[in-house]
Amino acid sequence: MNGDQLNEKASTFYLAELFRSAAEAGPLDIVKLRKGDKLLNISTHLPANTPDTPYVLQIVGAHPASSGVIEAEVLWALERRVAALERQLREHQEALYATPSLALRELKRQVDSFKNKLENNDQLSWLSLYKLPEPIYTDSCRRLQHRRKSDSMKRKVREKFLNIWKTVRAEGETRECRRIERCERKSAAK
Repeated sequence: MNGDQLNEKASTFYLAELFRSAAEAGPLDIVKLRKGDKLLNISTHLPANTPDTPYVLQIVGAHPASSGVIEAEVLWALERRVAALERQLREHQEALYATPSLALRELKRQVDSFKNKLENNDQLSWLSLYKLPEPIYTDSCRRLQHRRKSDSMKRKVREKFLNIWKTVRAEGETRECRRIERCERKSAAK
């Protein structure tokens, strides 16, 4: 390819772009010159334009995407495809959320196994990694209830004793004991 041919191609390209701009055509549109009934390619080899036989600049073809208009059938087909994909995606997500994955189940099993090992190992009690104590309603609860009953019985015996002391006239050491008893009662009531 020599320099003249390169300049000729470059100038033809620039000429075509000039006509494209004049016709306000997009980069994908096909622009031609018409002279009468003939369509002519735009090039530097065209004969000059005369007032008697003018050239008419036309956009003879347009790329469908550049026109900005989508046919109704194509639009309906696209909408159906999008709806089908949305439906499949929704079903897939529901299936994923309904059943945990195999990896997640395996991880849960391993964590539970490790937890059981820690809970059942007596040597790890210093780390506070041991089983929780049994519920309170077992033997320890019964002992606590027995202690409460015995405390209430002790209070009843004490009250009877104090009632007896009120009726008996006491002197000396007895008064001192009663005063100590009263102080103890006041401190217990607080």
